[in-house]
Amino acid sequence: MRLISSLLVAGILTVSTAVVAKPLYMFITHASVGAASSVFWQAVKNGMEDACEVYDADCQMVYLQSEDGNIGEEIANFNAAIAAGADGIATTIYDETTWDEPVDDALSEGINVISFNIDDENSPNNRQAYIGQSLRVAGYDLMVDLNKRFLPQEGPMHILIGVNAPGQVWSEMRTSGEEDWVKEFAAANPDRSITYDKLDVGYAEDVMNRASAYILANPQTNVYVSSGLWGPDLAIALEENSYNKGDVIIGG
Repeated sequence: MRLISSLLVAGILTVSTAVVAKPLYMFITHASVGAASSVFWQAVKNGMEDACEVYDADCQMVYLQSEDGNIGEEIANFNAAIAAGADGIATTIYDETTWDEPVDDALSEGINVISFNIDDENSPNNRQAYIGQSLRVAGYDLMVDLNKRFLPQEGPMHILIGVNAPGQVWSEMRTSGEEDWVKEFAAANPDRSITYDKLDVGYAEDVMNRASAYILANPQTNVYVSSGLWGPDLAIALEENSYNKGDVIIGG
């Protein structure tokens, strides 16, 4: 009788342990630890924590230790999440093929996979869902709003489209949307001179150097748009070169 009671207690403890175990959801991002303190990523992390509290889940936001957009490191983090036995993985996908195999590996282990913030729109892999806006549409909508609020409504317009991260989906798609709008707007306004160039401008100080050098060499440039948030860096560089507020409209 004592043996049966012991077995029953052991069984109850085993079941209880299984019941209270929280699901593990891991958020694998392209952002570095340096970017983690930004307003954007703090908002994302706060949203994750709020949702995980509601669903009583164990959630982890995993940042890159090197630099933003290090694909090799993010894939390593993704594979580590598989090895950790995560119940679900949310990741940012910004390359057309690199995530295909890791996503399939996770799915084969019964791990749910979604992408968020950035997704491969051209050749989507087997991830189960994407949470976020079309990046190409985002770039197009940016130009629509800029035109309503700030762009010159008459006369010539020469636009520099700054690609912050050539080859990465998030940057290429946003600037492609901006380019779509420029082509469409130019065709709809044949009486105006509307031209543009695209340039690899990089991040932060690179934007200051490359974009400002282009504008100084091409003084007809009166609009600058990009895929990132480093427009203020360009504004500083132009001000240092005697440009006045409004000489170049900057958006991103």
